[in-house]
Amino acid sequence: WKKRSFDPYKIQYEAAVRSLDSGKEALVDFMGLNHTRLNVVKKATGTPALLHWAGVYGGGYDIQTGNYVPKGKERPPAVPESKVQTTIGYRCEWGHNIDTSLDRSLFDLQTDLEVSAMSHPAFNPGTKTRCDFQRGFDPDLSRRFLFRTPIFMRKTDKSQSIEDARISQTMPVHTWLSTAVAESRQSSYYVNPKKPKVFEFVDNRLQDIAGCHPPYLQPGDIVWFSFTISLRVGSNNWWPEFGLEEIIRV
Repeated sequence: WKKRSFDPYKIQYEAAVRSLDSGKEALVDFMGLNHTRLNVVKKATGTPALLHWAGVYGGGYDIQTGNYVPKGKERPPAVPESKVQTTIGYRCEWGHNIDTSLDRSLFDLQTDLEVSAMSHPAFNPGTKTRCDFQRGFDPDLSRRFLFRTPIFMRKTDKSQSIEDARISQTMPVHTWLSTAVAESRQSSYYVNPKKPKVFEFVDNRLQDIAGCHPPYLQPGDIVWFSFTISLRVGSNNWWPEFGLEEIIRV
């Protein structure tokens, strides 16, 4: 499944990383938006690269509402009590993880990608250190590879924020989320339109997992997933961000 492509415009993750040091034409490149972000982009177009890989599903939050649970509402079984967020903010997320206890390829490829990124002249001019989160060095902390997508985004004057907020108003969202946004102070938030899509591959076609059995992902499922990568530089260190685009139970 790592070699299977459901979309010809998406690039296999290992092929993308290996092409950076192959001496041949690279499939991807790095594009610095500013000194705080470096995106992995398609070499041919300069647009964010959609990469794909496969693995064993390790677990995740509720597909629709993530770890956000309004006060007085029943917590979905997929959300541990310790992870529940009852107020709108940056800690609310759609989270999924891949079991890496027997397959470390996500960590290995991430390391190789980071080595290539560090040689890019637009990246990390202040030579800040890599943060410890999800580095893959500690075996006890390397049994899961996390993909996190924020549920709520704060409105800004940037054109991308304005466009995302517009899209958010036209897409169907869970009432918990729409109510939270409506009640936020001065409506300063909107629901992130980049919620990961979840499907199942059945009868040689993709179906929304809501109409499948079971209608949710379970630990142990074999999944194919696509994602974007950017590297962020903060005030003290830098780290990679993996943006999950879709996940398919196969």
